Amino acid sequence: MVSHDFNYGVMQEEIQEVYLMCLLSKQKFAEQSGLSVSSVNRYMKMGLLRYTKIGYRVLFPSSELERLAGLATVHGGIAEPLTADRSEV
Repeated sequence: MVSHDFNYGVMQEEIQEVYLMCLLSKQKFAEQSGLSVSSVNRYMKMGLLRYTKIGYRVLFPSSELERLAGLATVHGGIAEPLTADRSEV
C-alpha cells in the first residue's frame, strides 16, 4: 500500500487563497466594470449583483464582471443594466 503524505490543512489554505484572489473589492469592481461605487451599491440593493461579505468587506467574484456585461445592452453608447432574472441572482 502506498502512503501519501497530504497535508489537507495546507491544501485548504491554498484553495482559500486562490478563491480570495478571484474576488474584487467594491472599489476594484466599480473601476473594472465602469460603474460608480454608488451604482454598485444600488445594484447590490436591487439584487442584481452577486457578492459575498467577509467581515465588513464586500467582495465580488471576478466572474461577476462577465455576467454583468451580459445583462447590459447598449442604448446610444451608454450601457444600461437590464432587470436581472431572479433565478440568476
